[in-house]
Amino acid sequence: MKLNRYIFVSFDGDLFPLAYKLITEEGFKEEDVIVCQIADGNILGTDTWISQKENPEVRKRRLSLYDGMLKKLSLSATMEKLRQIKDKDECFVVFGHNSLCKIADKVQKMGFKNGLFPNWEDYEREQERQKSKDFVKKYYPDLKVAETKEFKGVDEVIKFIEESDKFWVVKSDGNHGETIVPDRDDLELAKQQIKSELTSYRSAYDKGGLVLEQKIMNAIEFAPQMIWYNGEPVCSQIEIETRMFGAGDIGDQTGGNQNVIIQTELDDKINEIAFPQIMHDIAKKHKGVFIADAGILSDGKDFYFTEFAGCRHGWFGILSELSCSENKGEMISGYFESIVNGENPYRYKFGAALCTYSIRSDTKIAGLGQQDLSIHVKKSAMKNFFPVQCKTKKIGKEEQLVNVGYREFDSSPLGVVVGRGDELEDAVKMIYDTVKGISCKGLYYRPIFDYLSTDYVSSIPNRIKFLQKKRLID
Repeated sequence: MKLNRYIFVSFDGDLFPLAYKLITEEGFKEEDVIVCQIADGNILGTDTWISQKENPEVRKRRLSLYDGMLKKLSLSATMEKLRQIKDKDECFVVFGHNSLCKIADKVQKMGFKNGLFPNWEDYEREQERQKSKDFVKKYYPDLKVAETKEFKGVDEVIKFIEESDKFWVVKSDGNHGETIVPDRDDLELAKQQIKSELTSYRSAYDKGGLVLEQKIMNAIEFAPQMIWYNGEPVCSQIEIETRMFGAGDIGDQTGGNQNVIIQTELDDKINEIAFPQIMHDIAKKHKGVFIADAGILSDGKDFYFTEFAGCRHGWFGILSELSCSENKGEMISGYFESIVNGENPYRYKFGAALCTYSIRSDTKIAGLGQQDLSIHVKKSAMKNFFPVQCKTKKIGKEEQLVNVGYREFDSSPLGVVVGRGDELEDAVKMIYDTVKGISCKGLYYRPIFDYLSTDYVSSIPNRIKFLQKKRLID
């Protein structure tokens, strides 16, 4: 099947790079790439960070994402345009997050069959952390669930932490606050880190309750993923990501600063562990694409479940997947068409990504990056560079690519560089060859020796070696 039109529905611009590349590099006409940006998260009917009240300046910046680069439509205008489309079978619809599930349901009812349509159960599987753990206990014989405790608010957690002699990870039920993972092996310092974060962002953590999960020390972390189409498995991979600054993963626990996907075989042992029959049964109930994953930690002996990301692409993991599927200069259209046709889209063993940031801080809102910094990208680098937190602006006589400064700088990069290869080193080399062609004031990215380091347990190469040693992958 040939896909002739793409529809992307997003709140925070996570899908804009895909739409942009379809037009600028894969020959699609602007009218055949429909881009919707949700203006107000309150209309979604889901209770997540998206629906929280935005600072007016932050909202203004969010809605400026990709200005001058893409024609963006409101939700109402998008729905009206979709009602007028007759050749629905030639369209592919992608929703950026499972919190858009109620809109996805309405679009499916219009007759669109091809695409990624998360439903309410997918949304709940990610948001309701304790329910997910109970689900795993019931259906996943090979995964353990670390000891957990539920609390209503910050004060209860702080009291418990102060009296406990164990290390804990704090998770916000409903994803209102970021997961707090202490990065010190000293118990007193670990407690202070948790207390500091909870106190600083009390309003977010008090909303929706909190789950404490006993920390697995010196853990190996990875996320097996599988993609089905109309209930049939198409491909699988393992995603590995590192967190923020510096070797040793001792920085903020947020986002995927370095991201690698490893193509796996559907019959690899890891898929038996991560995708028991229940997930195949759930997949058969979905029309179009269904994506499942399972966050896993291992202490070297046992495997522990952490969380689901229900029926959505993982942050910048999608860019690693697209890179891994590159074929004759195309990444996006070939990837989605292959899945629709029931074919494995991956051409390489490894797809990799690296986030680039500007660490120049904003003068208006603490935590945000400085906005409107010029980003210069050589033509030779543009193929493997996905602008993320960007727009164009007239500077002098020329339209220039600039950053937007939306969200905290460490959780939304100005751009992502991708690479691919049948060896990790080849994919990483492609990334760092590309980075040489990118310039911006305050540009930061983790260095190549960090990407390929074997000096700490949770480094990417060490995690891959672990998976091979345990014969979880071929």
